Amino acid sequence: MVLVVTSAGCGKTTPYAATVNGQRISEDTLLDEVEVLRKSPEVLSAFTGQAPEADTGSKGTASAEVTAAWLTRLIRQEAVDADFRDRKLSISAEKRREVETSFEQALGGDSKDSKWKALPAWFRDRLIDRQARLEALLDATATAPTEAQQKAYYEQNKDQICPSGNLVYHILVASEADAKKAAARIKGGEPFAEVAKAVSTDTSAQSGGLVGCAGAGTFVPEFEKVAADLKPGQVSKPVKTQFGWHVITVKKITFEAVEGEIVRALESQGQNKFGEKLRQQLEKAKISVNSRFGTWDREQLQVNPPKAPKPKSRPASKGPMLGTPVPGGTPTPGG
Repeated sequence: MVLVVTSAGCGKTTPYAATVNGQRISEDTLLDEVEVLRKSPEVLSAFTGQAPEADTGSKGTASAEVTAAWLTRLIRQEAVDADFRDRKLSISAEKRREVETSFEQALGGDSKDSKWKALPAWFRDRLIDRQARLEALLDATATAPTEAQQKAYYEQNKDQICPSGNLVYHILVASEADAKKAAARIKGGEPFAEVAKAVSTDTSAQSGGLVGCAGAGTFVPEFEKVAADLKPGQVSKPVKTQFGWHVITVKKITFEAVEGEIVRALESQGQNKFGEKLRQQLEKAKISVNSRFGTWDREQLQVNPPKAPKPKSRPASKGPMLGTPVPGGTPTPGG
């Protein structure tokens, strides 16, 4: 899962950091959260892509760039939350647990050095709720690709999915003897995929041993050489690599073989459409940013940090005044 943590907390009595269609994002929300990120450089980097900053130990010392980047995410989340509210969606306990697990895995799990567990509980709760709202909205707006859409995508893209037109399957076992037994079962009439599911120790076993498209540079040399010499339907003799012993076969690409990949590609297109819709909402939104934190860039749809003040110019020196010491030297005439 990609980490998306873009959310707004609203305050009606405290000074605002930004407003989005009248919804206020309070200064306290922004500054409290940026303060946590400032003290958690790895988390800051994971969530924003910003380089970790040194912890100066003084509140409010996060850079203007980091503050602007986080405020951008709060503003974008407000667009998500507005749609979430309009659709009257809700977050299930299961969804919250799913999101929390994803964050835990991404940030150190249950280890004693877990960056996730080190975050304040209130901040973890906010991140979970924000991500859960985003995912709930994605689920509500997503449409499962139909079989017709999947097959149309296959016909249009099969040359890109597998340029060689041949898919490689294998069975991985620990010894040559086990590889010979697997090959014998296939020769005896058992489907390659069924034998792979039964005995292969590779993660590809559940997909019948499918490991990818045949092509130069795809696999380790000894494996690749054997696969390249096979004709579709042929089964290799046992092959030794650094990973163990393999039995390999090659098959022509079919829709059924790559259906899962096609579904994932179409779902990704759906997420891209969601992102484009969010962009359009932000383009139309009335957004105001407190000048303390920067300005809203309507083209890039982001907060640009305030420009650092230019140092005041000083008159050009015409040399030391008569009677004043020259640093490192002797007084000038008149001294």
